[in-house]
Amino acid sequence: MHRSAPTSLRMLLGVLLVGSVLVQLLLPAAAEALGGGHRETQHLVGPYAAMGILAVGGLQIAIGALWWLLQRARRERLLSRGALRGIQVLTLGMLGATVLPLLTMLHLLVVVGVGGPGIMLGAAACLATAVLAALLPRRARRAVRSATPHRTEAAAVR
Repeated sequence: MHRSAPTSLRMLLGVLLVGSVLVQLLLPAAAEALGGGHRETQHLVGPYAAMGILAVGGLQIAIGALWWLLQRARRERLLSRGALRGIQVLTLGMLGATVLPLLTMLHLLVVVGVGGPGIMLGAAACLATAVLAALLPRRARRAVRSATPHRTEAAAVR
């Protein structure tokens, strides 16, 4: 990895974190603008805004876990059993950031009976992302578990 890559990644994660806080602040007003004017969804503006804020919170947890894993990589401690905790937190944050919007969209489509192609495409995107969020970290855990004994052996040879 190039020397400036970790610094660039930390800067990007910082920008994403600041942007996500801004989204959380603006989300209630956006929910009111989108659903407050329609009789079918007017009573759902508050709960949907709360779900959106919680989903962005899941994204923030994932960003924090990525930052933590990046710090471990900088100190060459990424391939250790301790890194599994960060991978688990990353997984939970990513799942929260995808499953909560998916549930909201499914409720809108199935229970309320409104929505259209945009809601269906959004639900499909959330479902695909949730599947990836569940599978990719699982593979990463397997890689860390298999690399940990080799890392110990390599350190003994040095």
